[in-house]
Amino acid sequence: MGAAGAALATLAGQLISIACYLFALVSHSSESSAKGTLRLLPFSPDFGGCFSCFRTGFSSSVSYLFTMLFLLAANHLLMRMSGSVGVAVFDMVQNASYLILYLYDGAAKAAQPLVSTYCGEHNRRGMTHTLRMGLCLGTIAGAAGIFLTMAFPEAVCALFGLEEPEAVRLGCYALRVFCAGAGFAGISIVLESYYQSSGEERAAYLLTILRGAVVLLPATFVCASFGVRGFWWLYPVTEILSLGLFLASFHGHTSSIIREDSFDPDRVLSILIDNRIEEMGPLLEKVREFCAAWDALPNQSYFVTLTVEELCSVIINRAFSARTGRIQITLVAEEDHLFTLHFRDSAASFNPFSLHTERAGPATFFDLDAMGILVIRRTAKEFYYRRYQGFNTLTVKI
Repeated sequence: MGAAGAALATLAGQLISIACYLFALVSHSSESSAKGTLRLLPFSPDFGGCFSCFRTGFSSSVSYLFTMLFLLAANHLLMRMSGSVGVAVFDMVQNASYLILYLYDGAAKAAQPLVSTYCGEHNRRGMTHTLRMGLCLGTIAGAAGIFLTMAFPEAVCALFGLEEPEAVRLGCYALRVFCAGAGFAGISIVLESYYQSSGEERAAYLLTILRGAVVLLPATFVCASFGVRGFWWLYPVTEILSLGLFLASFHGHTSSIIREDSFDPDRVLSILIDNRIEEMGPLLEKVREFCAAWDALPNQSYFVTLTVEELCSVIINRAFSARTGRIQITLVAEEDHLFTLHFRDSAASFNPFSLHTERAGPATFFDLDAMGILVIRRTAKEFYYRRYQGFNTLTVKI
């Protein structure tokens, strides 16, 4: 069916995927309530939460709008300068850029959940280490892609269907010029992801708007004024200038791209224990002392201690089994009088909140661990579980 068939296939794929997702969300599950996971009614939107999500994701979503404007401008300019050959080369460079930049994007996506976890724990050391690892590994992988592209541009042109000698010559030149700025683009990608996942939306948005509009669009027209060969220099000019302006704006506030956490470090209690029940006594005592030091209400202190005891016990007894490993417990006294507990362990995949936590009846087996989890579920303001990079991560707010 040609192009119409390709568009229809895209639409059909989305509709089929959504139908599968909805079936799973509204169906009954042993790990969900009797009414299903998703409930569409009654409809009571939380506009504050909606705007909070919009603010966090705006730096990512607005990049698509900037991309649309750039593509329209670039295609129009190239059609005037070199006709269909220039547009074909531009399309090839755009697609070939994914082969390099997705290597950086992969490092950024791998680091994102780790950074968000460390951010919730107010663990600046962990955030710094993750950012450095993302930049180093992304740069190593990206440098390999840049080297191969610069060394074999003809092969890349052939891969994307450029066969005419004129198009191949222009394509090889365009690819090499693009590679001159690809490393700077990769660094910006990792930084954007870091700032977004660490709650610094303004920094992420600043870098996005510099790369996607403020520098990119003027650079497109300026470089196009030097002809079709000068047009391709918009890539390194945009990436180098955007990153330079961004780092200069940070230098005016701090000497590091990682801003200092204004949160009082005394409000954070972090303890690492082995998977042994014998370590529970000293751990619970430290938790009680911490709650008392930050004026926790009696019931609040009791439930925080109960949550630590129940979750650590369940993890040790059911997740570790014969395995060796450790559990890290981080307790944060938030400034809004909430206490947030973070648990990370190296046990097998295990979600304590998936235990069957219905009320025990005459015909049901009484599970003491499940009853403890039931108390936590009904007492906690929020709770969340995630399995990532070989670790179980639990967050509970009380």
